[in-house]
Amino acid sequence: MEGPSFQDLFSNLINRLKDEGKVMSVSEHFSAARDVEDMFSFLWGLEAAHQALTPRPTKAQKSEAKAEKLRSEGNRCYQKKLLARALDLYNQSIIYAQHPQIIIEKQPNVTGNEREEDLIYECQSKGCRVSDNEQSHRSLALSYANRSAVLFELGQYEKCIGDIDRALLHGYPRILYSKLAERKAKCLLSLQRKNEAKCLIESSLKSLDDLALDEEKTKLSKGTLQLLLQNCQEVDEVDDVPPEFSETHTDTKIKLLFSFESPEPPQLARHNPSIPSLSSSVNLAFSPNQGRHLVANQDIKPGEVIAVEDAYSKVVLLESSLHTHCTDCLARCLTPLPCPDCSQSSKFFVDAAGASFTPSVGDIVLTGSTLFTHMMNLPCNAHSITELKVNINSYQESISTEIGCGAFGVLSLTNHSCNPTAARFSFGATVALRALSGCVSMRLRGVCLVSSLRRLAASSLMLLCCVLLLLHLTSTRRPAPKPPRGGMHHLAPDPANLLTTKPLHEDIKRRMAERLARVSRVCGDMPAPSDVATAAMDEATRLRTQVLEDHQLMMCVVFKAGSTTWNSIVAHLYNDTEILRTKDFYKLIEVLNPTKKRFLEVSRSPLYLRALMARHPLARLLSAYRDRIEDRTHVTRQARDYGPLILRHTRGLRYSKKDMYHINGTLRLVPTFREFASYLASQPPQEYDPHWRPVSLQCGLCHINYSALVLTETYNEDVGYVMRESGLDQRVNSMLLDKNNNMGKGDTHHLADYYATLEPPLLQKIIDIYWNDFRMFNYSTADVLG
Repeated sequence: MEGPSFQDLFSNLINRLKDEGKVMSVSEHFSAARDVEDMFSFLWGLEAAHQALTPRPTKAQKSEAKAEKLRSEGNRCYQKKLLARALDLYNQSIIYAQHPQIIIEKQPNVTGNEREEDLIYECQSKGCRVSDNEQSHRSLALSYANRSAVLFELGQYEKCIGDIDRALLHGYPRILYSKLAERKAKCLLSLQRKNEAKCLIESSLKSLDDLALDEEKTKLSKGTLQLLLQNCQEVDEVDDVPPEFSETHTDTKIKLLFSFESPEPPQLARHNPSIPSLSSSVNLAFSPNQGRHLVANQDIKPGEVIAVEDAYSKVVLLESSLHTHCTDCLARCLTPLPCPDCSQSSKFFVDAAGASFTPSVGDIVLTGSTLFTHMMNLPCNAHSITELKVNINSYQESISTEIGCGAFGVLSLTNHSCNPTAARFSFGATVALRALSGCVSMRLRGVCLVSSLRRLAASSLMLLCCVLLLLHLTSTRRPAPKPPRGGMHHLAPDPANLLTTKPLHEDIKRRMAERLARVSRVCGDMPAPSDVATAAMDEATRLRTQVLEDHQLMMCVVFKAGSTTWNSIVAHLYNDTEILRTKDFYKLIEVLNPTKKRFLEVSRSPLYLRALMARHPLARLLSAYRDRIEDRTHVTRQARDYGPLILRHTRGLRYSKKDMYHINGTLRLVPTFREFASYLASQPPQEYDPHWRPVSLQCGLCHINYSALVLTETYNEDVGYVMRESGLDQRVNSMLLDKNNNMGKGDTHHLADYYATLEPPLLQKIIDIYWNDFRMFNYSTADVLG
């Protein structure tokens, strides 16, 4: 994939912050006083970071024109016997050439993980073929054929045969087959495979006859093949290979090109019993002043192997080594095979079976924090992986080049020294440590650890941006923030009273997904609202919304759907003694209500968990009537404001305040439930009091991507889930759920009695008003009315 570099993206972010005047305020969040999760969570919630660091890679395209140009340059170098340069150009031409789709027929014992080179060598037996609509790829075939010429001259006969087979597989011109047959026969003879060479030559001579070409055009090819056939027969008699087939290039120096075949790393004579990667002559030691370091426990001679360690994590340098080295073992490969279409996997999070999945909150915070921790440690724990680049014209000018880097546990104890006692040697992704001079007490401790971490503190923002860049395309959820420490009194969590067990938590998670999927389907069936309607819904939702910034939680609080219990939890969270004393929990809406700007940010941010409450519409409506209108034990604004309006609508009378209210403000004349329902049926639902306004009209369900839907029927489990996902369970005792939760005044015992007073047409009108709530939350009238 191709696209802007990280440095370009990071510069874009810094420029954005400068333009907004936020560089200093943002930088304050990245210091030694902050822990990893705090820094990561802050950056993940920074909208400017997501905008500036969103990678927009473009697929690396194949290009026939570029492949042809590279092949032509390679031909000129080959004619000048610049074989090293020719080989590199042919490699690039093969990579850019259009490649056919390789189809592997399903056969027993043949897996999809087999390499292309294996499939080509055994094409017939495994049922491998080029896709029907791409029978000929001339540029690719010619590049393979030309590369085989270089490989032949370098004495790389097996590789040469492989490229010849690929050239034939991908549509090499039949009229030129004899040229490749001649080259392959010479390789087979050099490899002592005389019978194969003889069969190949005989079939090639027959093919030339079948082509029915002009005799002059085939004379030279036939003569060469017949000479080779004669040589095969002579070989049979002397049972030896003529020297002209075993050595093809007179300059043996050029063969050093292929001395890349990495030798096996040295073996330790004796292993350290505790750390197998270390020699038994070295111990791991610790001291307060020096930290952990290696100490020789006996005399060590120059050249003695001290450690042999495989990198537990490694990466090849993309710009310099991606096309020439294996990304798994970092071994050099001077004849790479191309990717058929340059596609790359998008399965960033996979389970044990290899199936991709959407990461959870825990997955994101764990991955992000772990990556950041490793990136902080890498300057001290990672080592470059090098390779000797041989200059075949001047051996003295051969240099060691970096091809990648890896993280090593044992080698992390050795760091830079101006007077080193040991040196590293790479063997692919395996590194050996050898003593440079004899020593008795060798201390290779992590002397740069403290200073590096101090330097990195200033670069924390850049490192975290790297992590965000890695995770941005894979995440659909915000990371779980760490609960704030100190500065606020709160009830301690009760470990013995877990809200739910882990299996139940996963069940609830699935249940939430099913509920929200149903809401999405219902919204999809509804007509798209106008801009004016959307703005009105945003404002209605904002007025019902609480934002708990320190827990990155947004809750649409719906009256008569568990709001009192929820507000009690929040009051204990913030230790609001006045609200806890008066139990005026509804006031928390005003305290935690976001501004219009902040609401729009939170409602669309991937950082925040968004939840809402709901209840069976008929149960909620009855609870609102009984608590806010019918109950004479306390004064309510709803009874005072709506009581006279209801009676005027149903009885046609205007009552004086003396007739309407007691001295204490409670209603003297109470509208019946039938009168209450009749009044509602005459009014637009958008103007209802929040206590009985449909949930679908006050939480913006169709344009806010909610993460959780709390229903009264499973209230404790659902709120417990929200508390765990947001970290509230670490600060508030879960016993509050059992202590405060109740079904209110809309329990099923009274439902049938009250709704029996409504005539069928009126009942149907009420059902129609709340019909979207019925559909979205999967309720039915039979649930409460039978």
